[in-house]
Amino acid sequence: MSAHQQSLSAREAGPTVSVVLPVHNGEPYLAEAIDSILGQTFGDFELIAVDDASTDNSRRRLDDAAARDSRVCVVDGADRGLVGALNLGLSLARGEFIARMDADDISQPDRFARQVSFLRENPDIAVVGSAITLIDAGGAVVREISYPSAPADVDRFLMEVGSALAHPAVMARRTAMLTVGGYRKLFQHCEDYDLWLRMAERYLLANLPDRLLRYRQHGSKASLRHAPAQRLATHMARLCAEARRSGQPDPLEGRSTLSLDDLDRFGLGTERREAIVRQVVDAAPPLAIRIRVATVRGLQQVLPAAWFEWLRNVARRQKSLSAH
Repeated sequence: MSAHQQSLSAREAGPTVSVVLPVHNGEPYLAEAIDSILGQTFGDFELIAVDDASTDNSRRRLDDAAARDSRVCVVDGADRGLVGALNLGLSLARGEFIARMDADDISQPDRFARQVSFLRENPDIAVVGSAITLIDAGGAVVREISYPSAPADVDRFLMEVGSALAHPAVMARRTAMLTVGGYRKLFQHCEDYDLWLRMAERYLLANLPDRLLRYRQHGSKASLRHAPAQRLATHMARLCAEARRSGQPDPLEGRSTLSLDDLDRFGLGTERREAIVRQVVDAAPPLAIRIRVATVRGLQQVLPAAWFEWLRNVARRQKSLSAH
């Protein structure tokens, strides 16, 4: 086979890495995020940017990137939401490995090179993340965050603590992600945690100690805006994993929404059930004097109607007091 034929064959087979980047109104940090991908020392990748109904200039920035680099593919997400955008990107990916990336984070230049090398050297491991550097809106370092490295420690952390991998720092085998069905919309706001739990039941997951991603934290971060729903979904994902690992069917399979009433499906003791309820409610924005009614509206999707109405009345009373 000639060198030209080998080149054509490689292109038809797809790149080594497919980067899945969902974008919704990510303009403030998007250019820096894209540049950190295009500047990787490992260049055999495609960047699948899913524009999920952005109303700012995100689409223009994505199109500009695609115009200057043929590895960038911009896809219309048609307002699917984050989970839908992730699954769309996953379905279009051609790479052996899937690298995640968010529109407000920054990958270190050698991230792909290190993760591809690790997965090549460890064929029994399906997912590898890394340590990260937490930065603020302006890019200043807030703190360094490390995760357990060995697969056994990652699995233990997942079941006892929470997510053991930073989602936008992950690289995974595409076939493994597809085998478990990708992301589940039911667990939006902790879709990655649910995915890692399900993958850990079939595969090994690990982290590199290297800090390969700068993770930006700012006021418009989805995890901050949806804290109560995220807290509830996280508990539900772990409870489902406990059920599956004990040989039971997934108690929430086929469900389309989550609420605190779903806790009844798990046969929990009173103490554990009440602890979960308290944590979900505590994740809501503080009911301070200057609170607006809208700040607790996000709880409506996870709290029983009577609880939500009580919280809303508290907020209204405080708003009235602050007006005098």
